[in-house]
Order: sequence, then structure tokens, then C-alpha cells
Amino acid sequence: MEESVAVSQKRGITGTGLKIIAIVAMFIDHFAAILITDYLGKVTPKLQGAELTAWFQSHRGVAVLEMVMGIMRLIGRFGFPLFAFLLVEGFTHTRSVTKYAMRLGFFALISELPFNLGFASTLLCPYYQNVFFTLLLGLLSMAGMRYLCDRYRFLEKCKPLFYLVAFLAGPYAVFMLLKNAWPVFLFFHPEKTVIWILMAAAGVLCLAIFAFF
Repeated sequence: MEESVAVSQKRGITGTGLKIIAIVAMFIDHFAAILITDYLGKVTPKLQGAELTAWFQSHRGVAVLEMVMGIMRLIGRFGFPLFAFLLVEGFTHTRSVTKYAMRLGFFALISELPFNLGFASTLLCPYYQNVFFTLLLGLLSMAGMRYLCDRYRFLEKCKPLFYLVAFLAGPYAVFMLLKNAWPVFLFFHPEKTVIWILMAAAGVLCLAIFAFF
């Protein structure tokens, strides 16, 4: 009886399962963003408003493909939060943060050229990097936060400021490398969920204001 209870308690999605889900979601997103978007850009005329709507009504297949692309991109949005969660888990349990960072850096470098060719059709694109760079910066940020808080105890109370800076700096960071880094901190300190919700609302409001003006 005790053995069956123990076995039932162990059921669930493993870390490997989460990695597979994240990779599949990322693949679906990138397939839509690179191949389908490129095809739609070639077949869809440069129209606007009612003219574009009328064109889609007469080309149902393209309209359906446009909708499928949107769904695929939406599925892909689930990938990065999973990667962020796995990064925090890895940071918490790794024996060597240095080796962990080196592995992320290695994959960031070898992934950059294919990423640039796929998304920007060029070998060098300083304004848009692959997700491994974002994860590497998230890892270094967590390591730096841990070091500073261990060395200077008073900084422990200033952690919400770190989160605020990470969130607000995201869209405007150098080369957009920190654009998606804030979920890393969300998983790093889940007890700050309320703070994150408030910051997210404030961030969305700020972005809406910037977009309006």
C-alpha cells in the first residue's frame, strides 16, 4: 500500500518532459515565423483596410493559413516561460554555475548564424538574438543577485527593485537581449508573484502609452 502511494506521488511531468514541450513549442513558433510568414509575405498583396479584407475573402486558403500561423505563434508563446522555469531549476541545482553559463554561451554562439539567416536573412543581426543569449543573461543576473545579496545583506530588501529594472529595461535593453528576461526572475522568486502582477500591469500601461504617442 505504501509503495503504491509513493509511486502515485511521483507521477507528473519530469524536467525532460518540460524540455520536450518547450522545444516543440519553440519549433512550432519558429516554423510559422520563418517559413509561413515568408510565404504569406510573397503571396499577400500590399493592401490595407477593406481592400485587404476583400482580397482575403476571395483567397480563403491564404486567409486560413494566416489564421493557422497566428495559432502556431500563440502556441510558441508557451516555450519561453518553460525555458525560464527550467533555467531557474538548473541554476538552483547545478554544481557549477560557471560551467552552466559556458554551455549556454556555447549554444548561443552556434545558434546565432542559423537564427539570423532564418529571421533576418543575414549573417549578422545586432538587434535580435536567439533565446540562448536571453537565458544566459538571466543566469548571470541570478548569479549576480545571489552574490550581492550574500555579500551585502541589506540588498535582500531591494530585490523588488531588481525585478522592476529587469521588467522595464526589457524592451529597451542594448540589442534587445533582455527583452524576455523578466520571466526568469518570476520563477526565481515565486513569492513575489503579486509584485510581478502589479509590475506587469504597469509595464503594459507604459507600453500602451508609448505606442499611442
